[in-house]
Amino acid sequence: MDKRLRPMAAVVAVLLATALTGYLIPEAVPETPRRVLFRNSGGPIVFDHGAHERAEIPCEKCHHASKVSTTEVPCGVCHPAEYDQHFIKNHIHWFEGRAACATCHHLEWGRPIFDHALHEEVAGDCAACHHADKTIEPREQSCRNCHERPATPLVRRPPEGPGRPTLRDAVHARCRTCHEDMYEQELLGCSNCHSRKNMPDVDWSNPTACKECHDKPTEILVPTRKNAFHQQCMGCHEKMKKGPYRDEKDVKDCGRCHLPN
Repeated sequence: MDKRLRPMAAVVAVLLATALTGYLIPEAVPETPRRVLFRNSGGPIVFDHGAHERAEIPCEKCHHASKVSTTEVPCGVCHPAEYDQHFIKNHIHWFEGRAACATCHHLEWGRPIFDHALHEEVAGDCAACHHADKTIEPREQSCRNCHERPATPLVRRPPEGPGRPTLRDAVHARCRTCHEDMYEQELLGCSNCHSRKNMPDVDWSNPTACKECHDKPTEILVPTRKNAFHQQCMGCHEKMKKGPYRDEKDVKDCGRCHLPN
């Protein structure tokens, strides 16, 4: 070999050896904890993580957010100690990427697809949709000319008292007079007129409020840390008839899981 090429050949050999070594050595995997100490006001809990692994319980059974994350998300990221303004304002910054947002903000509907010509043909009378009272609507016009769209999706209805319904509520009320069957399907019926948005592409700085579709309070839909643990742990134990859970007879028997403070 030409002496001038020997240094270059040596460098290439070192780089090749380094690359091969990195390829053959397996990536270090973080050690799974055997036990985890959960500190809380009700008394600390020693969680036997190893026992749950040996029971071959899938990780996503508890770490359900791992479906959209490369790492297990701590429970407190999604389940706050208290559902308050601090959580509402800051939780968007606590996740790995925006795909995780769709775990809770799982559905938003796009603008409706309305075929005006078809409705003219089927209804045969403009008053079927527009106001028959000409003192309200002297001539047919766009609904949004009088019914305002809320400035933010977080506002569903105008304040208490006299006033026009929002565009959403006015249109829904009028459509329901003919399409009651769609409304009986509840959320499933929305797809008859609306297309689903691609949730990872939604503007998460201003999402649609949960109450737009759900009747339950948001603090129930997003369980606090205490309620999440109780539902997840005791619900699974009761279903499997293994491990501690409580029924009406031992509702105060917290010592099955909690140690004295």
